[in-house]
Amino acid sequence: MRFNTLDGLRGFAAILVLFYHLGPFSPIRVPGGYLAVDLFFALSGFVIAHAYEQRLRDGMPLREFALLRLVRVYPMAFVGAAIGVFLSGRYFESLLLLPSFEGMAVRSPGLMPLYPGNGPMWSLALELLANLLFALVIVRLGWRGLVAVILASGAIFLAGALHHSLAELGAFWPTIGFGLARTLFSFSLGVAMHRLHVRFAVQRRETRLAWLLPVALVLVTLQVSGGQTLWNLASVFVALPLILWLATIWEAPRTRLFEQVGGLSYPLYCIHGVIVQTCNELGGSPAYLWVLLIAAAWWLNTRIDVPLRRHLLSLLDRRRAALAPA
Repeated sequence: MRFNTLDGLRGFAAILVLFYHLGPFSPIRVPGGYLAVDLFFALSGFVIAHAYEQRLRDGMPLREFALLRLVRVYPMAFVGAAIGVFLSGRYFESLLLLPSFEGMAVRSPGLMPLYPGNGPMWSLALELLANLLFALVIVRLGWRGLVAVILASGAIFLAGALHHSLAELGAFWPTIGFGLARTLFSFSLGVAMHRLHVRFAVQRRETRLAWLLPVALVLVTLQVSGGQTLWNLASVFVALPLILWLATIWEAPRTRLFEQVGGLSYPLYCIHGVIVQTCNELGGSPAYLWVLLIAAAWWLNTRIDVPLRRHLLSLLDRRRAALAPA
């Protein structure tokens, strides 16, 4: 089952993150673009629960779940890490999705991001960790346990947001614990939304109202900036969950736009950070860089990521068939 509205939201969210990182070189100033990351986490929780929760309960091995997630995440993450290694000549550990541990050794680790070669990779790493916790723990929890996870992670996340800029939570070594809570809160919220769908047999309906949801996301990110703590918290705890919930019940009419921007979202997220950072260090990003990055992400999705994932999934299917009892 495909969620067309979720595809569209994912794509527009990735573009908002790109515009946020472009800063003054962006065609549109998006001071709250970092909030799209919280939407990514919640959206991931819903989609992962939809795809795997029942299968894990039915006995899917953890190894198979991990392989399927790596097939989905690793190819483009490797491309982004490889670009960072090529441009910096350092941070080879990022090719294995590992952070740079140099930041733990310096006196002021706050100046050192987890992934200096490609900053946005911190969210990919923490999301994979949330996926693992989902398969090991969350999938076994009932409603009380899931609510407890949401409340506990939300409380830690809140404490971090009151002492740090939300844009920094998870990206730097001193905020890694708060970043994990940030990830787990939104991810678990997405899982809860899926369970509500199953429990109450929520019906999706096709409506043009779904086209308003990317607009609402843009408006949220335009109105919020890193220093506005209360607005940030209201966005993460209220506005973004509401947008996601509506996106799960309002299905956009089938359009190529939502499908295309949804497809390019992940490659764009993986490659844009290091390229924007390098251009800015060289004096500033050209005004057309965002167009080139979106075009490159579209090419990577259609020519590399989708064909490669299909091939890898085919290999996994063959291996599963070969190991199956006669």
